[in-house]
Amino acid sequence: MLVETALYLALERKFNSKEVWRALETSALESLHLFSLKQICQLEWATQQLKPKRSAARFNTMLYQRAFEEVERCSALELCFIMQGFRQKKNKSLTERVRKNLIERRRTLFPSGVETKEGLESLINTFLTFATCRPKLYGVYRNYAQDDVEELVANYEHDLCEAGE
Repeated sequence: MLVETALYLALERKFNSKEVWRALETSALESLHLFSLKQICQLEWATQQLKPKRSAARFNTMLYQRAFEEVERCSALELCFIMQGFRQKKNKSLTERVRKNLIERRRTLFPSGVETKEGLESLINTFLTFATCRPKLYGVYRNYAQDDVEELVANYEHDLCEAGE
């Protein structure tokens, strides 16, 4: 209920009262260990929508750390949640960790490959989410970021070509 309230306040009502957001933050901190990864990502997204930001930097750091630690154990769908929820952060280390997991855990994330319609949809949705939610303005890192994407595509090239046939 807390996550839905935060999303409603941020996206529907655009309500930005410091007292209300700090009360939501305090409530969330008490039970943060009980939240699912999806809820963590939704909370991050909700707290990043309003300007000026009314949540404490410490709270957002805790949300980020929780997501960063979970990347190694995530499903493909949960990796999409992370990329979507933390896209406002524009964090290179989180994006890099997700990218490396997509490469290293390729067979476990997509066990059926592109043989089934569900496998193909999962692969395409994950790639689309990664491509649209990754930071794009890395400054001098821009060339490296392009190389990272090319490496990711190269690892899945056979599956993508097979699906295209």
